[in-house]
Amino acid sequence: MGEWSISSDARLVTVGQTAASSTGTTVTAGTANVKGVWAQISAATPVNASGVIVMLASLSANGDYLIDIGIGAAGFESVLIRNILYCRRADDACAHFRFDVGVPAGSRLVARAQSTASSPTVVVAAMLLSYGFPGLSHLGLVLDYGTAVADSGGTGVDPGATLNTKNSWAELVAATAGRSAHS
Repeated sequence: MGEWSISSDARLVTVGQTAASSTGTTVTAGTANVKGVWAQISAATPVNASGVIVMLASLSANGDYLIDIGIGAAGFESVLIRNILYCRRADDACAHFRFDVGVPAGSRLVARAQSTASSPTVVVAAMLLSYGFPGLSHLGLVLDYGTAVADSGGTGVDPGATLNTKNSWAELVAATAGRSAHS
């Protein structure tokens, strides 16, 4: 019996990078707490991806961002990953988020953003993970819970006033949607 390596023919391809500035593709948020227009990260993805690592950075002022990643032709984009919460602070300009979602080869990959400020920019690039082994599949579903679209942030959690003591629970959502990853 043959021995198959799980990394057989695995590939990692980065899209959206801008060589001239050593950053990603610039995405401009709309007015405060409103999504901006889609920006193209890749005209045609070069591999069938089973996973995506989204890389975000911003030189703009501190603030919260909600980033959508989508696929589709111009004017017909559909959201693949909704409301990635990126909290920009002076000390942490970069963030990386991994998602086990499929992106077919040849797809137009796009991003859009909203922020607590009007028209700040965020740079976006993505690493497409092609696992190679034909038996591996992606989960294919990313849901966001606890998103506070009105202020481009998330559900507030009060840490309480007493050190080393947990406060009450904060509800992210009353009921989950879709199938569970554990079912």
